[in-house]
Amino acid sequence: MQILKTKSAAKQGKMRETLVKIEIGLQRSHAATHSYREEKAISAIKKNSKYFFSYAKKFAKTNKPIGPLLNRNQEYTASSKEMADLLSDQYGSVFSIPTKQSAYRDVVTDENQPTLENFFINEADIIDAIDKLSCSSASGPDGVPAVLLKKCKSTLSNPLVSLYKCCIEQGITPALLKQSHIVPIFKSGHQGLAVNYRPISLTSHIVKILEKVVRNQISRFLESNKLYNPHQHGFRQGHSCLSQLLEHYDQIIEYLQQGLNVDTIYLDFSKAFNKVDHGILLDKLEIIGIKGKIKDWIASFLTDRYQRVTVNGFLSDPMHVKSGVPQGSVIGPLLFLILISDIDHNIVSHTSSFADDTRLMKSI
Repeated sequence: MQILKTKSAAKQGKMRETLVKIEIGLQRSHAATHSYREEKAISAIKKNSKYFFSYAKKFAKTNKPIGPLLNRNQEYTASSKEMADLLSDQYGSVFSIPTKQSAYRDVVTDENQPTLENFFINEADIIDAIDKLSCSSASGPDGVPAVLLKKCKSTLSNPLVSLYKCCIEQGITPALLKQSHIVPIFKSGHQGLAVNYRPISLTSHIVKILEKVVRNQISRFLESNKLYNPHQHGFRQGHSCLSQLLEHYDQIIEYLQQGLNVDTIYLDFSKAFNKVDHGILLDKLEIIGIKGKIKDWIASFLTDRYQRVTVNGFLSDPMHVKSGVPQGSVIGPLLFLILISDIDHNIVSHTSSFADDTRLMKSI
């Protein structure tokens, strides 16, 4: 705009030269960053193969366009708004109906058991959580980008501490921070069916920072008190698909060395994260000792949420989230692990799990 407003040809020339230099500088910076990340991934092949494959996978993805989708009249529609509403209805149909009475509410807990009811938040925790945000991650409905938080972390850490302390003390999550935008990603099959699009939830980075702090506190509490299911390998530090596979094969070999045969059943929950019953989850938090203000904040975080599906810049009508943990959230996977932590109670078979995937094994 300044170039167009400037009447002097000399000034226009200088401004254009400045723009060219800035563009060249940005290109060089982008190339240097790309080379650095590529070299880092290559050097990590032997020691941290997970990082390498995560980096390589970014370049293997091809995003297919959405639709046209079949509507309720079995007619194809290419309207972005209508497709957004169709996908929103599809994602809302998988929610479970909350139970009125939980089987866990009458369970008597040990008065001497360790509890986690509150914790102290400081600026160091906030800065550490901000540092772990990815600059390339998309912003949520509030439009606050991760790069802004990372660049201004020293200035924003103090007011964020005040905000988060208020949220924990009052056991509330602001309504704006509980909204999410859903980006549909095509999985496989018929491209005209809404059921074949996986929902990816975009939530606020501001609430993600608090989630990271809360998750760290809960995770330390569970680890120190040995409250994790020992056969759960998902979303845990030092555990992975590989550790679950090694445990599974080790058990098979042990049975075979005893001259026994082995039967294995593979289980998988359908729409596991979307069907989490909030009432049952909150009761289980109480049973393992997560109470008080932290439990109140989690209850507020999970309930009265709304989501909207975005297609080509068009948003669907708001959909009330009746159940589940937000898949784009930081604390969601940990809450799911707590929900299914007793999946192998009173089971005579050997079990091993990775999130919602479980193996049941029994010698014959």
